[in-house]
Amino acid sequence: MANSEGTTKICPICGSENLVSAKFCGKCGYAFSKASLTPPVNETPQPETICPKCGTKRIAGSKFCQKCGYQFKDPLPVQPLRNQQQGHHNQGPKPKADDVNTTGLKIVFGIVGAVVVLMLVVAGVYHNHQTQATDTTTTQNSTNDDSSSDSDNRFYKSAKKNADVVIDDIDDADGLANAMADPDSSDAHAYHVIYDDDGLTLKFNSNSDMLSEIADENYSENWNQLVDILKQDSADIDAAGGASRILVKNPDDPSRYFLQIDAGKVRYNIATDN
Repeated sequence: MANSEGTTKICPICGSENLVSAKFCGKCGYAFSKASLTPPVNETPQPETICPKCGTKRIAGSKFCQKCGYQFKDPLPVQPLRNQQQGHHNQGPKPKADDVNTTGLKIVFGIVGAVVVLMLVVAGVYHNHQTQATDTTTTQNSTNDDSSSDSDNRFYKSAKKNADVVIDDIDDADGLANAMADPDSSDAHAYHVIYDDDGLTLKFNSNSDMLSEIADENYSENWNQLVDILKQDSADIDAAGGASRILVKNPDDPSRYFLQIDAGKVRYNIATDN
């Protein structure tokens, strides 16, 4: 069939475009005739793969051209894809479902096992690191808590240990602990010494004889003895490199104090009001 301009014609066999004067198709060798574009009677008709009317490529299995509506003479069989044929040919026997499931389970268990082993290794390394850090901290704390180089100094850098030494000094003084206790109470704790990073704080009973004497401004030997003990202990703590501040709190008003000593020096004494 010639195109609209009359210069070329389409081969009805392969759809190639040829000159109008061509006697044979340049691609498939089809012999054109002036009377008809159909194949010679002696030749086996070939399915039309290209629409001879408009030149549109024919879709496998279609009876009519999808562009111009030309009715094809022979059906065009649907050809299987070569890649699919080759793929099926190369494939071996399909694995059984049980084999696939077993292989999948093995892979999952292998991954889980590897993760567990890795976690155990990491946990072991972390534990060893923490143990070493704890040992180092303990060693440093032990060094920091050691008493000073002065063998006569009984105090430490540790406020907790220093509180125990102060309690021993007060208990060794005759009648001093009893003076800070409630005479009508059976409580064995006459007073308390608490500690923090700043130093020590002494608290005694609000019903004690010492508080009554302070309220009456009758500063007896007990109060003066307590001041002297705490002054000396504060100085020794300072020499040991510890927090040397010592406070004596007012049991009736925790926001106020009766005595403040730092580095062995009295910063405030209620008895002298300075």
